Amino acid sequence: MHTLEIVLLFGIIGGTIGYFTNVLAIKMLFHPKEMKCVIPGKKLCFQGVIPSKKKELALRLGDIFSSYAMTTDAMNRYWDRIEESMATAVREILEEKLQNLPVRIPVLTNAIPALSETVAGNLSPYLRKLGEQAASKIDMRELIESEFDRLDIKDLEDIFHRIAGRELGFVEYMGFILGFLIGVVEGIIAILI
Repeated sequence: MHTLEIVLLFGIIGGTIGYFTNVLAIKMLFHPKEMKCVIPGKKLCFQGVIPSKKKELALRLGDIFSSYAMTTDAMNRYWDRIEESMATAVREILEEKLQNLPVRIPVLTNAIPALSETVAGNLSPYLRKLGEQAASKIDMRELIESEFDRLDIKDLEDIFHRIAGRELGFVEYMGFILGFLIGVVEGIIAILI
């Protein structure tokens, strides 16, 4: 075999090993879903990282959500969005009602944006107060934990792949590239020795 062929062969072998190692590592995040023992009755058992740590992940997610998403600033941003949505909904309802009138009244049609903003602005403090009272009675941390815990491992895997699918593909291909480079270096070393 020629020197270049040897180096490329080492690179291809290294790249293939790197690629499949990363594919296997990503797969092992979720699989096996149930505890599997290599030797029955022995302590040599394994399970996917996510299934084995599901309760702990639920607790962490609940903590993170309650720490970051339920702050006063975040809640104010949510209420600002609700007010905007409410104004839009009121405007759409008023426009629909005006279209159903037998006679068009231009003054009313022109007043809809201001009227919808006024209605939304007047309702908003009451809705905000009701929302805050309701939110104070709900333990969002516990709610997030229980909802996460209720998810099936297959659902969690699907969510994970929807969120990080491209990045996981990148990790797999980087395994090939890094493995290829390491294989090339090993091939060069093998030739020199």
